[in-house]
Amino acid sequence: MVHRLGAEFRRADESFVSALSLMAPVFELPLSDVTVADGEKAVLECRVAAAPAAEMTWYVDNVEIRQTDDYQIVYTSDGWCRLVIRDVMLEDEGEYTVKAVNEAGTCISTAYLTVLRKRRQLITTFFDVVSANITKSTANI
Repeated sequence: MVHRLGAEFRRADESFVSALSLMAPVFELPLSDVTVADGEKAVLECRVAAAPAAEMTWYVDNVEIRQTDDYQIVYTSDGWCRLVIRDVMLEDEGEYTVKAVNEAGTCISTAYLTVLRKRRQLITTFFDVVSANITKSTANI
């Protein structure tokens, strides 16, 4: 078999796959950074074009994400890829990457998910710190 620019050539009586039918994945719309509050839903999405269709893999902080009740991964026939985190926790904050691969190539898009504490959590944390400082101050008297 002879390979030329990713094309496969065979005898005239066999199938022929042209290099023109191959296109490495390209992000038409890359991932964007997302900020949500703890407990909310986060959606990271992008759109990829590729021929043949690309295999998509999601990662958070370089660890592969598998679909679970918490992580919903959606792919549409028109190239949209979505990662939905239904109930974001502070631990979900990090760098999210989606990797698109087909026989013509690979491309990667990365974004950061920032998770904000809910206001009630901030107030509770503030009072815990103040209370601890008062206790220390009282102990030193």
